[in-house]
Amino acid sequence: MSTNQSTIETILDLAKQKIESELDLSNIDSGTKFENYVTLVIQEISNNYGISVIQTGVQSFPDIVIGETFGIEVKYTKSEKWESTGNSIFEGTLRKEVTDQIYAFFGRKVGKKIEVIHRYYEDCLADIKVTHSPRFFLNMEVGSGESILHKIGITYEEFKAMNSLEKSKVLKDYVRSTLGEGESLWWLDEEESVSPRVKEFRKLQEHKKQDIIAEGMALFPEVFSNSSTKYLNLSVYLLQEYQIVSSSLRDVFSAGGKADIEVCGEPQIIPKVYGKLYVNAKKIERILSEIELDKLQEYWKGHGADVIVNEENKVKIWQELIDNLAVSLPEGLNASDIFKAGLEE
Repeated sequence: MSTNQSTIETILDLAKQKIESELDLSNIDSGTKFENYVTLVIQEISNNYGISVIQTGVQSFPDIVIGETFGIEVKYTKSEKWESTGNSIFEGTLRKEVTDQIYAFFGRKVGKKIEVIHRYYEDCLADIKVTHSPRFFLNMEVGSGESILHKIGITYEEFKAMNSLEKSKVLKDYVRSTLGEGESLWWLDEEESVSPRVKEFRKLQEHKKQDIIAEGMALFPEVFSNSSTKYLNLSVYLLQEYQIVSSSLRDVFSAGGKADIEVCGEPQIIPKVYGKLYVNAKKIERILSEIELDKLQEYWKGHGADVIVNEENKVKIWQELIDNLAVSLPEGLNASDIFKAGLEE
């Protein structure tokens, strides 16, 4: 019989029947043992069809290559849920010869027996979870058409053909579209690396503190608002980007009460946060000139910046944002006025 999708699925059906018919599989108590057992069962059945079976090893995806071009990813659980962490979204270990369908073959231990579900791998990609890097999350009971790739509107074949940056972008865009209030994207791309050391803001050198304050004001204009969560996104960003933590960002930006500055020849007494805006104005302007447009669009989108940000308008848009969000300023004085005055110093 020729190697085709129908034959492979027949073999998987027979493997499922054989495994579920065994009354005592007490010795199969780990994912590795189950993978080895599944490989032996599938090999035995495949011999009757003259089809080759190769167990690929722990550093390869999928776990089994069958019929030379089909793949089987084996999963195992002792939980009641048909769920497991899947492969990296970047699929850097994907076997190049696997050009046809990949199947998820999932075993669940129930007493001494093992129940099995097998489906197209792409149809059970329910979500993305982040360990050291983003990985697919498998749910064998996810509804038809409800996998993450279905929701995005691409096929697994299209996804496999993308490079790492393209895969990352399409999935990041999807995750961002699902974020709720107070949620941020936590992500580490394949080519990125971060230090394992977490630093305290208060122990940074003073010039580094000012750099962080200026970048925070540029990316998160809500720090000028009266929102009770105005430092939340910034705190997540500092941890993601720089592994910096602070027990009180509020004090970093507003401690010290008032600041005395001069705007358009007039003395002004303003909250301390605007004093920091004044002294860091040139640094903020430089940051805005250098930072990627996609990054600005991402962090500003929650503040009514629906206009497409470009190189010519980004400083203007930022000034409009801080003017709209600013509170506790003297009547007639805008946050952008303070920024412009700081540029002239």
